[in-house]
Amino acid sequence: MIGLAHIRAGVSGVAAPPFGISFVGGAMDPRVSFARASHGMSFDATGRLTYAPNNLALNSVFAGAASGATGTMPTSWTNAGAVGTLTVTPDAAGGGNRLRVAASASRYIVRQTVNVSANTRYVFSVVVDVLASVIVGNLIDVRNVPAGTALAYYQNGALSTYSSLVPVGKKTLHIVADIGASGGSLNLNFGYGVANGATGEAIFEAPQFEAVTYQAQPRSYLPTAGAPVYGPRFDHDPGSLAPLGLLCEPARVNAVLRNRDLAHAAWIKTGMTAARDQAGVDGVANSASRIAASAANGTCLQSIALASSARFQTAFVKRIAGVGEAAMTMDGGASWTTIPVGPGWTRVAMPARTLANPTVGFRLATSGDAIAVDFVQNEDGAYATGPIATDASAGARAGSVVKFTPPAGVAAVRFTLADNSTQDAVVTPGVEYTVPAAFGRSVKSLARA
Repeated sequence: MIGLAHIRAGVSGVAAPPFGISFVGGAMDPRVSFARASHGMSFDATGRLTYAPNNLALNSVFAGAASGATGTMPTSWTNAGAVGTLTVTPDAAGGGNRLRVAASASRYIVRQTVNVSANTRYVFSVVVDVLASVIVGNLIDVRNVPAGTALAYYQNGALSTYSSLVPVGKKTLHIVADIGASGGSLNLNFGYGVANGATGEAIFEAPQFEAVTYQAQPRSYLPTAGAPVYGPRFDHDPGSLAPLGLLCEPARVNAVLRNRDLAHAAWIKTGMTAARDQAGVDGVANSASRIAASAANGTCLQSIALASSARFQTAFVKRIAGVGEAAMTMDGGASWTTIPVGPGWTRVAMPARTLANPTVGFRLATSGDAIAVDFVQNEDGAYATGPIATDASAGARAGSVVKFTPPAGVAAVRFTLADNSTQDAVVTPGVEYTVPAAFGRSVKSLARA
C-alpha cells in the first residue's frame, strides 16, 4: 500500500464505476501524461536494448518562421547561406508549420547544430514534398561531423546515396550517422540546392534527430518546441519478448566509466585481456566487451572516486569459453560475489553496499576462461534500475514523471507490476495523481482498487 489505507469508492449497494488503464500495448493511454528530462533505455519487442523514442532537434514545428524573400528562420534554426523565397504554411497535423523554399541558381539551406555522443548511432529524418527532382544531398544532409563518423542516406526507407536523384512527390528522407570514438557536435541541414541556373522548390516538415542503438529507420515523429523530447519506455522481457508495461524509475547515476568498453585504459587488467569485439545486448556488433583470463584469478577493475553512499551493482554477462567461476566486486576484491554465467546474456547483480570510493570489476578463476560483458552499472540506490550507457563520464538518467487524473468515484487504485505483484494507492477523484517513480520497474496496468 502506498500512503494511507485505501478507501473503496461508491455507496453501499451502488456499483462502483469501472476504471482501468493498460500499459502492455506499447502506446500511452491519452488519459496519462509522461515526461522524462533525459534519455532512457529499455528492451523493445525484438528483445534488444534501445533508447526510448526521442527527438533532439529543437523546434521541429518551426515556430517563429515567417514568409518572405529569404523570410524569417524558425526559432533554433539558422540561415546557412539561404538565398531564395520562404513560404510558411500549417503542417499536416495542424500543430506546427512546414517550410516551402524556392531557390534559383543558388541554395536555400536551414541549419541546426546538435551535440552528439561518442560511439552512438543517430537518425536524422525529414518529410519532404519535392516539387522538382534534385539529388538527396541537396535536400537533407549532416555536416561538420566528428572524426570517424559514418553516414548512410535513405529514401523512403531504402538505402540510397548522397548523389541519388529524389523524384517529385512527398517522401521521407533520412540519414543514419554512426558517431566514432570522438563525440562533439554536427550540423543538421535541410533545404533546396540547385545548379546551372535551374530553379526549384520543396516543402519540408517534421524534422527529427534521434539517438538509437541498432535501428536504421526513423521511428514515430515526436514534435518538439524549445527542448528535446524523450518518450516513454515500454519494456519487454528480452528472452520471452513478453511486454512488461511502462517503465517507471527514479533518477539514477551510473558511476562506471566506459561501461561497455572494458578494453579501455579506465579498466585495469591483471592476468586478464580485454577486447571490444562482442555484439551487445542491443544487438550491435562490437559494442560489448570480451574479457579473458591469461592467468588464474585474473581481474579487470575500475576505481571510482565517490563519497560514501548506498550502491547497487549489475552487469550483463555471457559465457564465451571455459566453465570456471566468475565473480564480481565493488570493493576492489576485498569481497567477491560469484555470478552465474550462461550461454546467453544474463543481468547479474551483487548485494547492495554502502561504501565510499568503490572499485568495481570482475575475476575469472581459471586461466583461459572468457566471458562477454556489457553495461556494467554501479548506481546510487538499493536496487537495480534500467541500463545507463556511459563513456568518458558518469551517465545520468532523469526520473519518470507519469500522471493521471482518477475519475469520479475512484478513491483508490491498484497497480499491477511487471512481476504481477500489486500495490494499492489512495487517490482523490478529479485530482491529478503522480505514479511513484520509486516502483523502479514496469507497470503493466492500473485499475480501481
